[in-house]
Amino acid sequence: MEEVAWCTSLLCLFLCLGVSAVCAESASAADGYMTVDLEESRAMCRGSSLTSNRVWIQPERPVLLRLGHLPNHDPARVEQCELRISASDADYGVSITINSMNLDFRRNQFTGSISCRDHVRFSRPWDSFMAKALAKVSDVFSDRSDSICRQNYEVDINRPELYNVGKTANIFHSTKNEVGFEYERGSDRSSDKEFTIVATAFRKTNGSCPDEFIRCGIKSVSYCISERLRCDGFVNCGFPGSGVDEEGCSVASGTMSTHTFVWVTLVLALAVFICCLISCALRCWVPAQSPAHPRLRLWFAPPSRSPADSRPTSSSGPVPAERTHLSPLPSYESVVGQLGGMQSPPAYKDLFPERPVTPPGADLLPLRPLLKASDRPGTPPAAPPPAVRRV
Repeated sequence: MEEVAWCTSLLCLFLCLGVSAVCAESASAADGYMTVDLEESRAMCRGSSLTSNRVWIQPERPVLLRLGHLPNHDPARVEQCELRISASDADYGVSITINSMNLDFRRNQFTGSISCRDHVRFSRPWDSFMAKALAKVSDVFSDRSDSICRQNYEVDINRPELYNVGKTANIFHSTKNEVGFEYERGSDRSSDKEFTIVATAFRKTNGSCPDEFIRCGIKSVSYCISERLRCDGFVNCGFPGSGVDEEGCSVASGTMSTHTFVWVTLVLALAVFICCLISCALRCWVPAQSPAHPRLRLWFAPPSRSPADSRPTSSSGPVPAERTHLSPLPSYESVVGQLGGMQSPPAYKDLFPERPVTPPGADLLPLRPLLKASDRPGTPPAAPPPAVRRV
């Protein structure tokens, strides 16, 4: 039973490690971020008023917009979603970074252009005529991003390449305290759709950033984010040529990611399970006494013993355990044959001539006769029985 106990303990250990890794993955996003899963927020996506579909973010608590990360939900059921991401402070702006994305698109094999089937789009509110005029001239000043769709994309945390133009852009920002978000699903209803979008509130200053803030490094303009967001595994400086909040962090090059740790744990648990099956199979197949006739028995059942395997005894007690490996005792016929072919059992004096024969009963003491109570000395005579009167 020791093998079964060890195997069960190892399997429980690896399964607990896998569960803890999955919980750690969820906790890493839930500790410092507010998570909005579109599968659970379809009522918010269909909101008609400006307040029902609004998501508020704090400078120290960004927002994760996710799709395809809930195991018991089908992302294809989300057909359309519109949200308004707003900073709680009017002096703050909102930056958007696409951390990962897998949406359906088609690429023209002749021109190389991309046609999005599923897409994400962001918009910023402009309140001046000059800004609207510049948006008409160049996409850099546009108040709306292009339809963004990427396949199997994940931002490189160590060396992020951030750009905000085209259908494969991965950043967007607004100096106002609001960004519009739109998602629309195409005709493809596959369940492998996924994206993770990080929305961060930043502070715009003309000088250096205040204490407890880090500068995102946009030339002469200071975009400042909370220092708590440094080295958290998400790019929060969503500006062209930036991403400095994850620079110099000892992330992924020498450590194992959460997904890799989960897969390694599952593979090790499967390997332990296979080893346990092989061990039990080897212990179950036990050969019999004759190698030519193997037999199957349970490994925990005690081995059967034949009469030849029984431990011999002598007049002085059982034979010590170290003699049990010797050959079994010879049969009665072989002993009689060695003694001259006698047909009757040998006499005691023939087997043990050095011992004198003692007559039967010679070593017994004579028994004393039993005395009645009246015959014992010092015993008073018994009283006569009472007379019986006859009527």
